[in-house]
Amino acid sequence: MSSTDIKNPVKEIILGGGVIALLFLGTSIFPFVGAFFSLFIPIPIMVYYGRLGRIQGRMVAILAVLMAYFVAAVLRYPLNSIVIIQFALLGAIMAEVIARDFSVEKSIIVPSFSLFAVTLVLILLQAIANHSAPSAVIYKYFNETLNDTLSIYQGLGIPDEQVKKIEESAGVVIAVFTRIAPALFLCITALIVWINLIASKKIFQRWGLIFPNFGDLTRWRSPEHLVWLLIGCGGAMLIPVEALRTVSINGLLIMLLVYFFQGIAIVAYFFKAYSVPSVIRIIGYVLISIQQLMLVLVVVVGLFDLWFDFRKITPGRSKKAGSLENGG
Repeated sequence: MSSTDIKNPVKEIILGGGVIALLFLGTSIFPFVGAFFSLFIPIPIMVYYGRLGRIQGRMVAILAVLMAYFVAAVLRYPLNSIVIIQFALLGAIMAEVIARDFSVEKSIIVPSFSLFAVTLVLILLQAIANHSAPSAVIYKYFNETLNDTLSIYQGLGIPDEQVKKIEESAGVVIAVFTRIAPALFLCITALIVWINLIASKKIFQRWGLIFPNFGDLTRWRSPEHLVWLLIGCGGAMLIPVEALRTVSINGLLIMLLVYFFQGIAIVAYFFKAYSVPSVIRIIGYVLISIQQLMLVLVVVVGLFDLWFDFRKITPGRSKKAGSLENGG
């Protein structure tokens, strides 16, 4: 399907802008539910890009942002401007990536680092405007986020004792988050991109839109040489140089995400191999996302797959690691 198949593009642009604007508003009005649905905001932007074309797809994204601002101003609703712009931009970048038929690795890396670069520039500009360091801007953001969270907890009737305990440890927690902010942002963005790519495939197919052939993702594995980067980052953390430790811990977190992806591919492979029912699969993925021990286990499985080859898909290591079977 292409933009030439659309009988009334203007109507589609307005409709698409309105739908996405409602999603934008929902992320700010309903903090908990909205936070979940905000993860999938890039999908409608990608779909309208695919249906209407690049220029009109951009118009949908821009119109959605403007409509959200207008409605919020009229109704005097709070609006998280940064999040809205980031998700709109992420959807547009992902749409471009899909149109260019990149591999699954590039389809995750390009949007993630592109949004990271844009966000970094915004932080630098804000730091310059405030005559402060970029770390101070990030620290302030985390501090405000924590205060908003505590206000929500109090509104939900959480005991004051628990709230006070969180407040007492707030300084240390915010300092740690500020230190790992680059990796934290990249990892969260990469996960959002990955989730949207997986979720959007069937939607694209249903609408008759072109979607990249990533091959069998259950057989995906990372390049073997990346393990040396993981070891290097871990070793660098032992060197008593604060700047080097900060860089190494951020690098280590990013590498752990890579092996999380490999571990998830292994889990999906065995779910598929043993024809595990969909309900059990969903429960398994939910447990992995909320249970820290299972999350760590998935990362460990992904890492040790380099030596044990749990899926037995690279006998003798004759196949090139990091590639996808059947393309990608």
